[in-house]
Amino acid sequence: MSLPTSNPAPRPTGPFARAALATGAISVWEALALTALTFAALASFGAAWSARGLGGTVLAELGCVLLPVALLVWLRRVRPPLLGLARPFDGAAAWRPWLAIVGALLAGAGAFYLVASGIEPSIERLWPTPAALRESLQRMVIPPSGARPIVIDLLALALVPAVAEELLFRGVLWGALEKRLGVAATLLSTSVIFGLYHGSIYRFVPAMMGGLLIGGVRAWSGALLPSVAFHFANNAGVLVAMHFGYDTPPATLAPVAIAMATSGIGALLIKSGRCASSSSSS
Repeated sequence: MSLPTSNPAPRPTGPFARAALATGAISVWEALALTALTFAALASFGAAWSARGLGGTVLAELGCVLLPVALLVWLRRVRPPLLGLARPFDGAAAWRPWLAIVGALLAGAGAFYLVASGIEPSIERLWPTPAALRESLQRMVIPPSGARPIVIDLLALALVPAVAEELLFRGVLWGALEKRLGVAATLLSTSVIFGLYHGSIYRFVPAMMGGLLIGGVRAWSGALLPSVAFHFANNAGVLVAMHFGYDTPPATLAPVAIAMATSGIGALLIKSGRCASSSSSS
């Protein structure tokens, strides 16, 4: 004699509803809502805090971006692999994933120089940034009172934004989109949203290009930390150039060749780290 069975509750359908059924996953709608929320917070509270100086700028990144992202990840109990934070290797292979991080640092530094010396000047000729906006960005790095120690700027203006923004874009948003749209569509989508996120039509194209490069590292390495490293290196390149008085780095043969070689070596290291991860997990 069989026991009566109850009809199961209807399951939500559709490409964006499946994430809600997975334990520890964030849906596309949640990820997009989080991105919009942090953008609104930066445009309101963050702008007011940033006007008070470097401390306010750091507080804006931490309070308006990193804190909401970390809170959602904690509330939804998101599993680290969904953010690109895989479990580290054990034993002799423990050092191998660091190849991708070191490679991303090199590739980010080389890519910064190539873009800043070759591509951005062309964009500026076609769509010049208003002088007031350019001066405000320069004053953020080099205030009227004089330049700060470069280490402080690297921590506050390079590392903090890289960690906060990458956890949002190449962590939460990438993880929500990739299994539904595929890698290529996720790369394009996150890059466009990353460009819009910077809140200026004059910064949209450079930021979107940066998003494509960082997303490429995320896709190629299969991990979040290399994209953080690439983002940090790119930010650091901007800061170092401004501290040395360069608005546009010189596009002469020797530094361009070094930047190309650095980017190439970095790409090979990223690939080596990816191959190590793939082989060990299979």
